[in-house]
Formats: sequence, C-alpha cells, structure tokens
Amino acid sequence: MKKVSPSIDEAIRSYKQQDISGYEKVDEVPYDFIRKRLSIMIKKDGRYFMVTKGALSNVLAVCPFAQNKAGDKIATNTVEQIIQQKFEEHSNQGFRVLGVAMRDMGTQSVINKDSEKDMTLLGSCFSSIRLKKEFWKRSIALNNLVFPESYHRR
Repeated sequence: MKKVSPSIDEAIRSYKQQDISGYEKVDEVPYDFIRKRLSIMIKKDGRYFMVTKGALSNVLAVCPFAQNKAGDKIATNTVEQIIQQKFEEHSNQGFRVLGVAMRDMGTQSVINKDSEKDMTLLGSCFSSIRLKKEFWKRSIALNNLVFPESYHRR
C-alpha cells in the first residue's frame, strides 16, 4: 500500500531539492490537538537537531528567536508585528499558515514535548488549497439538514 504524505509536506519537499544524505530521523513527538505541533529529531555528523512544524501561533510560543534572511538569529519580538501581519494577510485569503522552527540539540538524542522550547523560527509556509465560499455554503446547508437548527442552540 502506498504511503500518502500530507500535501504541505510534499510542497515543502518539492520547493527545492535538497541533498539529505547523511541525515537520519531518530525520534519524533507526534502532533496533538493541544500543542498543534509535530517535532522530529534528525541526526547529522553526530549532532542532533529538532525540527518543528505546526500552527504558527503555537510554534511562535516556543521560539524566543527567529532567523532573518541573512541567516542571523534575532529576538522574535523584534519581528513579531511583521510575522503577525503576514499571518493575517495569508489567513484572510483562506490559506492555512504553518510555522517551521529548529533547535540545535547538541548530543541530546531523545526529544519529548518538554524539548519544544528555546527554538528558532525559520519561517512559515502555507497551503495553497483554499476553501471556496461555495463549499462553506454547502457545508452549512448539509449541517442544517443533519442537525436541525434547534440542535445548534444546545
């Protein structure tokens, strides 16, 4: 059976082909609906790095730092307004915005939910699949057929 990858992961991989030889995935903290993040641990040349993706606000919550275009590490609060502005711009267009962050874990080879701290925001990505207004109209209509209006008032 063919494994199906989430479309956002495929988009990230197809954006720019990278040589990932020498990298090994060694651990994972699965996504959950409370953290709204997923983290993986990768190993390269004896060093470990945690990479996290998820809802932008939830990723930002664990990122005191951000990486600018020059590759410098800066305080996230110095660019928070710009990040929020871009998030609102894309969200208002119907895009789903995700944050991507990283943390150098040195020689620590295991991660858990508590490891998601002191991270550096690398950027954001967004899904190009937007929900159309017609979908929402049909969804609401179907919802009203399945659950009468009296149900919604409970």
